[in-house]
Amino acid sequence: MARSYEANLETSDELAAVNEMLSAIGESPVNTIEGDSNADVANCRRILNAVNTEVQSMGWTFNIEEDAILTPDVFSKLIIWLPDYLSVKAPSGTTVYVNRGGYLYDRNAKTDEFTQPVTVSLIRLKGFEEMPTQFRTYIIAKAARRFNIRFFGAAEIEASLQLEEQDAWARVQEFELEYGAFNMLDGDAWVAGRLTR
Repeated sequence: MARSYEANLETSDELAAVNEMLSAIGESPVNTIEGDSNADVANCRRILNAVNTEVQSMGWTFNIEEDAILTPDVFSKLIIWLPDYLSVKAPSGTTVYVNRGGYLYDRNAKTDEFTQPVTVSLIRLKGFEEMPTQFRTYIIAKAARRFNIRFFGAAEIEASLQLEEQDAWARVQEFELEYGAFNMLDGDAWVAGRLTR
């Protein structure tokens, strides 16, 4: 099954998100978003996709893959950069890989050819339906606020949307703290350095 990596949802989840964004500015909901020539719907979808990518690119417990192994092609020695890669780094954080011509490129070694598999820390763009509810709620709230600011600028709506976004952000932080398994003694480079003295 082909997967769209633009997070272009085209599902009931996207329809619900677009309708929430429309209702935030007092517009009527729509029954479909496919083939709709409504400029508000098109703008909602565009902003929703942009905010989704922006938020996910920060890296969260649900879309970070630690110690992912990327294997080069046997003949070309190239590693394909998949469209859902938002960030690729060496686990140590010292090597940053970038997309160069659709292939993984090591900026430190200045090469896109690899003779061995590469172990990386990967941030991947997940489908909207694959995200925890807290993140979907936050993305919709942030997108609705941005939609209002860019196209309507209603101050009374802005204040309400800002509160919704702040509340949703707090839920995201709670989720991360609960599921992140963070440890201040071994998860921080500065603390680790002090402990090894």
